[in-house]
Amino acid sequence: MSEVSQVDDTLRILLRDLAKESARPTIRSGRRMSTRHGTVSAMPSLSTRIIVALSVVYGGAVAVLAILGSDAVGTVAAIGGVVIGVLWVLRGLFFKNETRA
Repeated sequence: MSEVSQVDDTLRILLRDLAKESARPTIRSGRRMSTRHGTVSAMPSLSTRIIVALSVVYGGAVAVLAILGSDAVGTVAAIGGVVIGVLWVLRGLFFKNETRA
Protein backbone atom coordinates (compact mmCIF):
# COMPACT_ATOMS: atom_id res chain seq x y z
CA MET A 1 0.00 0.00 0.00
CA SER A 2 1.43 3.37 -0.95
CA GLU A 3 2.07 6.16 1.54
CA VAL A 4 -0.46 8.44 -0.12
CA SER A 5 -3.13 5.77 0.11
CA GLN A 6 -2.41 5.27 3.82
CA VAL A 7 -2.69 9.00 4.45
CA ASP A 8 -5.95 9.13 2.47
CA ASP A 9 -7.36 6.25 4.52
CA THR A 10 -6.31 7.91 7.77
CA LEU A 11 -7.89 11.22 6.75
CA ARG A 12 -11.06 9.44 5.66
CA ILE A 13 -11.34 7.73 9.06
CA LEU A 14 -10.69 10.98 10.93
CA LEU A 15 -13.29 12.84 8.88
CA ARG A 16 -15.82 10.04 9.42
CA ASP A 17 -15.25 10.19 13.19
CA LEU A 18 -15.51 13.97 13.15
CA ALA A 19 -18.81 13.76 11.25
CA LYS A 20 -20.17 11.29 13.81
CA GLU A 21 -19.13 13.60 16.65
CA SER A 22 -20.70 16.63 14.95
CA ALA A 23 -23.99 14.80 14.39
CA ARG A 24 -24.55 14.34 18.13
CA PRO A 25 -27.04 16.82 19.55
CA THR A 26 -25.59 19.56 21.72
CA ILE A 27 -27.08 20.67 25.00
CA ARG A 28 -28.67 24.08 24.86
CA SER A 29 -28.63 26.64 27.65
CA GLY A 30 -31.54 26.30 30.03
CA ARG A 31 -32.05 22.60 29.35
CA ARG A 32 -31.35 19.92 31.88
CA MET A 33 -29.68 16.61 31.17
CA SER A 34 -30.33 13.37 32.97
CA THR A 35 -27.58 11.40 34.62
CA ARG A 36 -27.59 8.38 36.85
CA HIS A 37 -27.40 10.79 39.83
CA GLY A 38 -30.41 12.88 38.81
CA THR A 39 -30.44 15.94 36.58
CA VAL A 40 -27.88 18.68 36.21
CA SER A 41 -28.01 22.01 34.47
CA ALA A 42 -26.37 22.42 31.06
CA MET A 43 -25.05 25.83 32.14
CA PRO A 44 -21.61 24.62 33.34
CA SER A 45 -20.94 23.19 29.90
CA LEU A 46 -22.00 26.45 28.26
CA SER A 47 -19.85 28.56 30.58
CA THR A 48 -16.84 26.35 29.85
CA ARG A 49 -17.33 26.79 26.10
CA ILE A 50 -17.66 30.55 26.45
CA ILE A 51 -14.50 30.88 28.55
CA VAL A 52 -12.54 28.64 26.18
CA ALA A 53 -13.73 30.76 23.23
CA LEU A 54 -12.68 33.93 25.06
CA SER A 55 -9.29 32.39 25.78
CA VAL A 56 -8.78 31.59 22.09
CA VAL A 57 -9.81 35.10 21.02
CA TYR A 58 -7.55 36.61 23.68
CA GLY A 59 -4.63 34.45 22.55
CA GLY A 60 -5.21 35.53 18.96
CA ALA A 61 -5.26 39.21 19.98
CA VAL A 62 -1.97 38.84 21.83
CA ALA A 63 -0.47 37.03 18.83
CA VAL A 64 -1.57 39.78 16.43
CA LEU A 65 -0.11 42.45 18.71
CA ALA A 66 3.14 40.50 18.91
CA ILE A 67 3.33 40.09 15.13
CA LEU A 68 2.72 43.80 14.63
CA GLY A 69 5.46 44.61 17.13
CA SER A 70 3.21 46.61 19.43
CA ASP A 71 4.58 47.91 22.71
CA ALA A 72 1.31 46.98 24.43
CA VAL A 73 1.82 43.19 24.15
CA GLY A 74 2.95 42.79 27.74
CA THR A 75 0.15 44.93 29.14
CA VAL A 76 -2.54 43.18 27.10
CA ALA A 77 -1.12 39.75 28.01
CA ALA A 78 -1.03 40.56 31.73
CA ILE A 79 -4.50 42.10 31.93
CA GLY A 80 -6.10 39.46 29.70
CA GLY A 81 -4.42 36.65 31.61
CA VAL A 82 -5.75 37.96 34.91
CA VAL A 83 -9.28 38.43 33.51
CA ILE A 84 -9.39 34.95 31.96
CA GLY A 85 -7.95 33.47 35.17
CA VAL A 86 -10.59 35.18 37.30
CA LEU A 87 -13.33 33.89 34.99
CA TRP A 88 -12.03 30.31 35.38
CA VAL A 89 -11.90 30.72 39.17
CA LEU A 90 -15.46 32.09 39.31
CA ARG A 91 -16.69 29.27 37.11
CA GLY A 92 -14.98 26.78 39.40
CA LEU A 93 -16.56 28.33 42.47
CA PHE A 94 -20.09 28.40 41.08
CA PHE A 95 -20.02 25.04 39.28
CA LYS A 96 -17.69 22.99 41.47
CA ASN A 97 -20.20 20.13 41.83
CA GLU A 98 -20.64 19.66 38.09
CA THR A 99 -21.53 16.10 37.09
CA ARG A 100 -20.45 14.94 33.65
CA ALA A 101 -22.85 12.88 31.58
